[in-house]
Amino acid sequence: MNKHPKIKIVFDKYDKKIAAFYIENINSSLKRLAKLFPQNPDFITVHVFQNREKLLKAIGKKDAPKWLIGHIPNRSTSSIYFFYDKSRKKDLPKTITHELAHLFINLYNPDLPVWVKEGLCFYLAKQFFSKNVSIQNWKKIAPKELPFQRVKWQTAVKNNGYNTAGLLILFLVKRYGWKNLLKALKSKNFTLENLATFFDEKTEDIIRDFKKCHLNKKRYYKTKI
Repeated sequence: MNKHPKIKIVFDKYDKKIAAFYIENINSSLKRLAKLFPQNPDFITVHVFQNREKLLKAIGKKDAPKWLIGHIPNRSTSSIYFFYDKSRKKDLPKTITHELAHLFINLYNPDLPVWVKEGLCFYLAKQFFSKNVSIQNWKKIAPKELPFQRVKWQTAVKNNGYNTAGLLILFLVKRYGWKNLLKALKSKNFTLENLATFFDEKTEDIIRDFKKCHLNKKRYYKTKI
């Protein structure tokens, strides 16, 4: 059994209720993630900010999208930063799981492409807002029918890249199973092509089947997955 990591929470302004909220949700997320990955982080420092400007300063950004309420340094296996936004409190538990998942993924294979890391976190945090990808977005994300290849992540994000990446991981988990997919993700130079080779399949068959499941001419709409 994986050893539970030691947790340290640092606040810009301490609040007992907020502290209890993060402790409860962090422990709940860690319990679930520990069952899915072979190794836990040993120590995690969680920084919680109620002041957005202090958060941005701490993570070294002059500006950030309003939706950003969680952040981890690149390839980190021990540090997380959160902005406690009261208006989005319902989203925070999923955000906590998402950011914690990054630590586990970086510990498992820090060299995975950004879309894989974000797709895994999105999938593990159950953050889906649609089961479909619009054709317009697909063309931006997969201009040559290979999603996220030679496409900047910032460009993908503008075209619902998080949800698409999450759906692709969901599709792969259903196709191969979590444990088998995890083995394939151990590759230092992971691509969809070498994933297909790992499972003795053709890349075009994987893409074709994904599109059958999730590509839709209509724009995004809310649905349960």
